[in-house]
Amino acid sequence: MTAPGLRLLVLCHEFPPLAGGGAGAAANVARELAAQGHEVTVLTSALAGLPAREESGGALVVRVSAARRRADRGGAGHFAAFALAAGLRAPALARARGAQAALAFFGLPGGAAALWLRRRCGLPYVLALRGGDVPGQQPGELARWHRLAGPALRAVWRGASAVTANGPGLAARARAFEPGLAVELVPNGVDLERFSPAPAPGPEAAPDGATSPLRLLFCGRLAPDKGLETLVPALAALGGAPGGWTLTVAGDGPRRAWLHAALEAAGLAGRARLLGFVPREAMPGVYRQADVLVHPSHFEGQSNVVLEAMASGLAVVASDIAGCAELVRPGQSGALVPPGDAGALAGALAGLLARPGLAAAQGRRGRELAVAHGSWARVARRYAELLAAASAR
Repeated sequence: MTAPGLRLLVLCHEFPPLAGGGAGAAANVARELAAQGHEVTVLTSALAGLPAREESGGALVVRVSAARRRADRGGAGHFAAFALAAGLRAPALARARGAQAALAFFGLPGGAAALWLRRRCGLPYVLALRGGDVPGQQPGELARWHRLAGPALRAVWRGASAVTANGPGLAARARAFEPGLAVELVPNGVDLERFSPAPAPGPEAAPDGATSPLRLLFCGRLAPDKGLETLVPALAALGGAPGGWTLTVAGDGPRRAWLHAALEAAGLAGRARLLGFVPREAMPGVYRQADVLVHPSHFEGQSNVVLEAMASGLAVVASDIAGCAELVRPGQSGALVPPGDAGALAGALAGLLARPGLAAAQGRRGRELAVAHGSWARVARRYAELLAAASAR
C-alpha cells in the first residue's frame, strides 16, 4: 500500500468541463489521488470562460492555451498545441509544486509533454494509454497520423517508468506496435454513487396491459467510429415492433447533421431526441431516463460509457469488440453483436422488445457486475503505487 504524501503532476489535454473519455478518467483519478492524501496538480487545456487556475476535486487545475475552441471536441491542431504549450509550462510548474512524478494520459499529446519534462527536469512519468493513442486501434485519418507520429510515440513509451492500458485488447495492440514493451493493465473505474439506478427502471405495464416504449440511449461523440451507420438501419429494421421504442442521443460531433438526415429519411425522427453535447454532471440523469444503452462502436480502449450505463442499471447492447466484450455478459447484462452488423443489432433489440421486463433484469445484473468491477479509488491506488515506484527509482 502506497504511503500518502506524493506530489504529483497529471498531464491530460482534456479535463472537465471539456468532454472526452480521457477527461473523465483524469478527473476521477485526480480526485481520488487527492482523497488518498497526495498533492495533485493537473495541467490541461484552456477554454474561453474557464479560469486559468482553480481547485477541482481536491486538485489544483492549471490550464494552458492550446487552440481548443469547443468543450465537446478538439482535433489534431489542439493536440499539437497542447503538447507544445504543456511542454513549455510543465518544467516551471513541476519545480514550483515540488512534483515527484507525473501521470500522463495518452501517448500524444500528454505523453510528449511528459517526455520533454523528464528530459528537462529528470521527472519520471507513468503513461496511461487510452485507446486512440495506440496505433492499430482505429483506421482512417487517425491511422495516417499514427504512421507519421510512430517514432515520437515509441520515444514516449520507452521513456516512461511504466506504461498502462485500460483494457486487454488495447494492451495487446500496444505490444504489437512495440514488441517487448511491458504494459500493465489498469482498467477504468466507475463512480458507483453518481451513476446509480433510477428508483423504478425499465418499462412498466400500463393499465390496459400494454407496455411503455423501451427507452434506448446512444451516448458518445457523433463520429464514424461510433457506429451510427449501423444504428440507423438497425432501428429502421425494428420499425413498429410490439411495445415500441424511443431513442435518445446524447452527444455531438461531425456526424450530427448526417444522423438527423438519416433518421428523417428512415421515418424515425419522431421517435428520436438529439440532445447534443451533455455536460458530465448531467449524464447520471440521462442514464436514469433510459432502459438500454445501444453502443455499436467500432473501437474502444475500455468504454466508460458502458461502465456508467451498467452502474446506472441499464441493459447494454454493444459491439463485440475489445473494450466492450470484457464488460458485457451476453444473456446476463445485455448482448454483444458483430460490429457493423445492423441485422444482428436489430435482432438483439427485438429480443428485448419481445420480452417486457428483460431489459430491467439485465440492468440489475449489469449493476452487480459494475460494482464487482471496482471504483476509481481502486484505479487511483494502483497508479499511486506505480508513481511511487517511479519516484523511488
